[in-house]
Amino acid sequence: MRRSDAFRAVRRFYRRIVLIRALVAAAAVFVAYPVLAAAPVQTLYVSGWLGFDGSVAWPAQMFPNQVPAITDLSPKYVTAGKPGVTLTLTGNFFNTGSSAFWNGSSRPTQYVSATQVLVSISAGDIANPGTNQVIVNNPGAPVSNSQTVAVVPLPTVGGFKGLGPFTPLDATLQLDAQGAAQIQWVLLPLTPGVSVVQDRALSSSIPAGAQTITTQSPALSLSTLNLSPGQCQIQAIAYNLAGDSAPPAAANTTFVTDDLSAVRVYPNPWRSDKDGDIPVTFDRLPLNITIKVFDVSGRWVKELTTPGASATWDLTNESGQRVASGIYLYLIQDSQGQKRTGKMVIIK
Repeated sequence: MRRSDAFRAVRRFYRRIVLIRALVAAAAVFVAYPVLAAAPVQTLYVSGWLGFDGSVAWPAQMFPNQVPAITDLSPKYVTAGKPGVTLTLTGNFFNTGSSAFWNGSSRPTQYVSATQVLVSISAGDIANPGTNQVIVNNPGAPVSNSQTVAVVPLPTVGGFKGLGPFTPLDATLQLDAQGAAQIQWVLLPLTPGVSVVQDRALSSSIPAGAQTITTQSPALSLSTLNLSPGQCQIQAIAYNLAGDSAPPAAANTTFVTDDLSAVRVYPNPWRSDKDGDIPVTFDRLPLNITIKVFDVSGRWVKELTTPGASATWDLTNESGQRVASGIYLYLIQDSQGQKRTGKMVIIK
């Protein structure tokens, strides 16, 4: 055997003897202090120590001066004005003596494990918006790295911008909202005569038939939503980064098309024994429509104009006289020159 090989063999033997002695000493500690055997453990990573590479689990109390490290905390965002919050700090080398600090001032800290502590933050700490630093200190050791908690205001909502009684189906809705990270839109089709919800507190459940859309900005394009013309209630809820919401904005509008393809005329036929005083209704109209009614001989009977999405004919002519039974023709024309014709039957 060469001298170098013999030297390496002796060195390996010596290392094993030292390691065995260290393990025996550790076992003696567990026997002398059985509380350590049941204590939370901390994983230590060892490389090149007595020829050993890997991890070893030791009671965390045996390393009280180890520098703690915060790898994550929750929540990262808190709404200003809340009564208080408990932070969950995740990391390494926490012990029963660990103390958390909020902007340099200690706060009540509950030890959970060597990798987790809970920190109580008071209402006064989060009374105003701002950025705050959280650190952890173990007795006799340097402080940990810092993590940030942002205190954010509750969003403020002023209503819808430029929303009128009629809204084109290709329009973009705009919400006047400040401090919002996310907007939830609720579009609920209405039957005629239904008014907007007066209660500012939106139900946690979405009404049946409603369509919900979430956007990151206070704007919603309607062009891709495949909506139908007609009355609709619009509700918008603004959330901040902490997930808290302001009271919702709510309003009614009537969605209108930009063409004549969806126009409806009813009742048709109109029957005096069934419909009585009910007028003939033209709905799902674009804005600024003119409707002309003629008899079958082409004589002009009535002209209707409407700035909105519907119009009604009370079955009278331009002189105010009731028309007779028969077939009548109508011509609908919008401000762009688009036209649509059709016929209706009046039976008395």
